[in-house]
Amino acid sequence: MALLIFIFLATFAALVLAFFALSSCLGEEIRAAVMGGGGGGSGGSLQTGWEQIEMEDMLDQRLGRDDVDDDDEE
Repeated sequence: MALLIFIFLATFAALVLAFFALSSCLGEEIRAAVMGGGGGGSGGSLQTGWEQIEMEDMLDQRLGRDDVDDDDEE
């Protein structure tokens, strides 16, 4: 009986890990569809846009380019 429970838990853990690996490769849309989040594609693209801006800001700070701002030069 203990072996059966162990096999069940190991199988469940493997499926959960496979789901997270697959969803991280395929993106938020797949995870939202499986989890029932629904939603359109605009929210994901907006979030990706903000993540891109944050990553650019962090890279600028790391490289010492805090004074570079393309929007203020006009």
